[in-house]
Amino acid sequence: MFKWLSVFVLLAIPTVAHASSVVALSEQDLVSRSDVIVMGSVVHTAVGVKGGKEIVTRAVLQINQHLLGAEATRFVTLEVPGGELPNGLKAVTSGAPRLAVGDIVLGYLERHGDVFWPLGLSYGLLRVRLNEKGEAFVFRQMDGLYLTRTSQTSGKINLLQTPEPLKEYVKRIEILTGQPVLPWSSEVQGW
Repeated sequence: MFKWLSVFVLLAIPTVAHASSVVALSEQDLVSRSDVIVMGSVVHTAVGVKGGKEIVTRAVLQINQHLLGAEATRFVTLEVPGGELPNGLKAVTSGAPRLAVGDIVLGYLERHGDVFWPLGLSYGLLRVRLNEKGEAFVFRQMDGLYLTRTSQTSGKINLLQTPEPLKEYVKRIEILTGQPVLPWSSEVQGW
């Protein structure tokens, strides 16, 4: 009887929410640590096993705007931990961005071979949404992230939990990168 009761108690205990810890970097630090900063649309995703042991999602991002590291490419491949394989096997990493075709993101990315990783999981991959007037806003989706701050973090930290107009955000990043940013492809008229 005691054995069954202990099994029932263990199964009845709610699962504790887990979180990944990342260092909350200022925009200045994100810019200085990024290999590229781009904005684009997810046009393809695929889940696979990396190195025979880790489930990852790879997403192809069609670039609409280069903010830093203007490479001669229109596409980059993002890699994030987690995903669901066709056989149903699933891995979840708290704080990792979940990417779907059609998502528009602005990413602070670091190169790892032929793929790019967002700095600090979801912290370095901002979401872009359009309002009913077609105006773009950027915000940070931090579900499953626990933020820490080190004494070496420079500048003010902007969590972007309230959406900010994309144009204002891009202008601020342009100042930090010291590079002119070409207009977002949908803002260019007559092309």
